Amino acid sequence: MRGTLVIIFVLMILTVHSPVKGKIFGRCEIIKELQKAKISRSFFSNWICLMESESGMNTALMTGPKTASSYSYGILQINSNKWCARGRTGGNCNKRCEDFLNDDIQDDIVCAKKIVYQDGFKAWDGWMKKCKNKPLPDISNCIRRRRMVEIETDPILMIGLWIVFILMIVTVHSPVEGKIYTQCEAARQLVIARISRSFISNWVCLMKYESGMNTHLVTGPKRGSSYSYGILQINSAEWCTRGHRGGNCDKRCEDYLSDDIQEDIVCAKKIFDQHGFKAWDGWVKNCKNKPLPNLAHCFRRKRMAIEVETELIL
Repeated sequence: MRGTLVIIFVLMILTVHSPVKGKIFGRCEIIKELQKAKISRSFFSNWICLMESESGMNTALMTGPKTASSYSYGILQINSNKWCARGRTGGNCNKRCEDFLNDDIQDDIVCAKKIVYQDGFKAWDGWMKKCKNKPLPDISNCIRRRRMVEIETDPILMIGLWIVFILMIVTVHSPVEGKIYTQCEAARQLVIARISRSFISNWVCLMKYESGMNTHLVTGPKRGSSYSYGILQINSAEWCTRGHRGGNCDKRCEDYLSDDIQEDIVCAKKIFDQHGFKAWDGWVKNCKNKPLPNLAHCFRRKRMAIEVETELIL
């Protein structure tokens, strides 16, 4: 009789404490389930660490007996002492414990959310021992993969992305037809705007490398989904507003796409007063401490001098 009891006890250990054959989830699969259950992304790593430490990600695992002869069920080890009832609906989650042993873990997560709400992650010993104040699983590759899968499996989204990509290449990054200023024409506009002659070569160099001297150029999106406009590439993040007046220069960004660049220069002077030429990457990379355009021939032209003088008088 005693030998029989020992055998029964051993069988109980082998069948209850050992993992039953069930689905073993991968981390990226769990991410999908957590997203479906509307779990905040900032807690994904904690949930995955919890599942790994409690059940090894096994949906069919049952362990026990534990406190008050209770058992824990499934990938999230929901305990029968408080949260579910064995063989019938019950517990705080109003579920049969056996329902947590299938491969659909959405009901497990729903119940576990109630546990977290009441007791936090500390309700699970596995999380306390292996996750609290410990390095959590790195799931960044799952997030990237998930986004790519969503894009690749959504034909409408794929078509939309291709259209946006083509339009960006054709209409944003490529110069729109506008006036292409020569260096001497740009120098003339700078003199009219009363820019010191000692700085004119820097300004012309800036225009050359920022816009190719094209008055209609729009580039972007850039930092903060902003765009840059015109021959001096005035940026919408701070200096102008798309579609209506605004920004530090109190202008519509589209106003900087006309062939009259005096308004562009007025705004650019404000930018220069605050940040200097270093506000423009084109100047920093191609003009700073580099040979600047030689504009001597522009200033030798009597015609230019007469026209500029006339402009200033008017």
